[in-house]
Amino acid sequence: MADRAETMVSGGFLWRSASRAGGFTLIELLIVVLILAILGAIVLPIYQNHRAEAEVAALMSNLRVLREVIEPEQSLTGEYPNPLDASKFVGGLPDHPQNSISLPTFQYANAANVTHPAYKVLKSGVTGAYWYNTANGIVRARVTDQGTSADTLAMYNKINQCNETALGNYSGGGGGGS
Repeated sequence: MADRAETMVSGGFLWRSASRAGGFTLIELLIVVLILAILGAIVLPIYQNHRAEAEVAALMSNLRVLREVIEPEQSLTGEYPNPLDASKFVGGLPDHPQNSISLPTFQYANAANVTHPAYKVLKSGVTGAYWYNTANGIVRARVTDQGTSADTLAMYNKINQCNETALGNYSGGGGGGS
């Protein structure tokens, strides 16, 4: 056979040079990196979308759990609990999955004719991730800025299963809003 120091074809197979000790060429490495980048570009948006959907589902579930504790308490005592007793919840009061700025869990209100917080967006200056009105038992979840006032309001309405028309403290993403 010919010298193994050169690449040769034998029986239809391409043999690598014996002098190249099992490494990869720059082109091979670049192709692998390119393939990984393409896969990452495909998978990352899917992951982010699933994460956002999971947060919405968690918030809706948390609101349902809160209502399942508040309503029977009112049926038994004639009054809505004030404040909420963490011992009535398995694992304590539910956390707000979007509360990355470490707001207190609840802001309490006591006004029978108020059904929504004045400020619906989670940001510095609001006094709780969830809003609970002890006069009428209504509990709402504040939401993070979704980029525009319309998207943020749509998220608030979806999570709280309502049809509000204003956010109160919105000053982010797309500007505007009220």
